[in-house]
Amino acid sequence: MTEHRFLRLILYIFLFCVLVLLFFRFLLPVLLPFLIALLLSQLTEPAVRRLQERFPIPRAVHAALVMSALFAFLALVICLLLQACASELARLTERLPALTESLRQPMEALQEWLLRLADRVPDGLGLALRAWVTQLFTDTSALLGQASDLLISLASRAVSMLPKLFLFLVTTVVASFMISAQRQTILNWLRQHMPQSWRQKGMLLAGNLRRALGGWLRAEARLMLITFGTVSLGLFVLGAEFPLVTGAVTALVDALPVLGTGTVLVPWGLWQLLQGNTVYGAGLLILYGLAAALRTTLEPRLVGRQIGLHPLLALLSMYAGFQLFGIGGMILLPIAAILARQLWVFAAPTASDSDNA
Repeated sequence: MTEHRFLRLILYIFLFCVLVLLFFRFLLPVLLPFLIALLLSQLTEPAVRRLQERFPIPRAVHAALVMSALFAFLALVICLLLQACASELARLTERLPALTESLRQPMEALQEWLLRLADRVPDGLGLALRAWVTQLFTDTSALLGQASDLLISLASRAVSMLPKLFLFLVTTVVASFMISAQRQTILNWLRQHMPQSWRQKGMLLAGNLRRALGGWLRAEARLMLITFGTVSLGLFVLGAEFPLVTGAVTALVDALPVLGTGTVLVPWGLWQLLQGNTVYGAGLLILYGLAAALRTTLEPRLVGRQIGLHPLLALLSMYAGFQLFGIGGMILLPIAAILARQLWVFAAPTASDSDNA
């Protein structure tokens, strides 16, 4: 009996992995607007219930009012962000030719220094190093010359994606209104058509998933706070302008998978080195190393502790998620690991089963 349960457990885990792969590859792009709508409905449910208690009018009216207020707020925030980004991009486009030209002299100085260093290396290795330096700076100069064309290409690609983005947003908004207005009807239908055993397990899984998401958000908030404190303190010691604002921006960028603090600190440090500010540039690079080491050390422990995974399993799931599904996989695969753990709990033999066996 125990062997049969173990084989069934292995089959469950295998089927679950297959379903996760199929879901991420095929279903998630289709269901994403509706999943976002479901999340927004869950977030606005307390406000809708309070309005229902105070004003006895149809739920659809309350849901429409709350959702309209939420989307108006989100639209305002997005418009302000887009306006700020457009302004910064316009200024960057205007200054880009002069900026790339100002980079040429320090890059030539760096190239000459590296070539002199290559001349001191023994012949065979020195020739290879010299060829590598020459090729590196040739490619970099070509890239700098094409920077304006690259920005224009990215902008045109973004414009070509607008129709898909518009359809995605419209679907999300309409689905949010519908799910929020008919939430109770949907829940009642699910209760009527779902077996009692499935309903209990589904509620347990939903509760664990909700705790996992909340734990992940709490862990990310702590990591952002640690990054903010580390970067702000380091910038203050280095004498940088606006250390708190820069630390906050760096912490926000660091919260995004893959990007990290290096997106801000490494180019900044290299630029200062090219400008001849050796101490300042080296300090920024050291600060990046310290912040990256802290996040790499703490993230698996904090995330694993909050969502109920062993730190090694949390690290494995985040890395595997990125390799298989990209940036989103680093967030979603640890959650899938939580569900797999719950399947293990459901399928594992209980004490009574062991006694019967």
